[in-house]
Amino acid sequence: MPRDTILLQMSFSDFIVRLTAALDADGSTPKDTVAALMRDTIEEIDLAPHLTSPANDCGYSRNIVHTDPKGRFSVLAIEWLPGAMTAIHGHRAWGCVGVAEGTIGCDMFELVNEETHQVRLSDFIEAEKGAIAAVDPKPCGIHRLYNRGTKRAVTLHVYGIDLSTDPCCINVPYHF
Repeated sequence: MPRDTILLQMSFSDFIVRLTAALDADGSTPKDTVAALMRDTIEEIDLAPHLTSPANDCGYSRNIVHTDPKGRFSVLAIEWLPGAMTAIHGHRAWGCVGVAEGTIGCDMFELVNEETHQVRLSDFIEAEKGAIAAVDPKPCGIHRLYNRGTKRAVTLHVYGIDLSTDPCCINVPYHF
């Protein structure tokens, strides 16, 4: 059977081992290292066992599935029900997101007023399975994610911050 017809699956723990080793060996920007690893593995990682939290009022569930013992990064698996949408936000640290299942939309915003955190829509994309994106800390990378489809979507997020004590500390809220 040709290799491209074989479904390969990587355990989540294998992904964490590879991620940790890559960050241990890398002297460049962690975001770039993580994005490269995610490009190579996102379609192989089995996230299903890690989607254990119920959806919040916005229609998605955040599942912290790993925090680095050295505090360098945290990994989340997020399940997006149809109609799910985040608030407009930026991040306090670098981050990478990969679409493991379905399609995710992303509205991108530019900062209008730093003092009031007011933004305006600047662009949008639809990202399908296998897509990888990287974001820089505030005020760069202000966005809103959503699932406008009729089926669930699943994304994998790696952030350069320890989220073990406060899972929401990564987000910086913005508004129109």
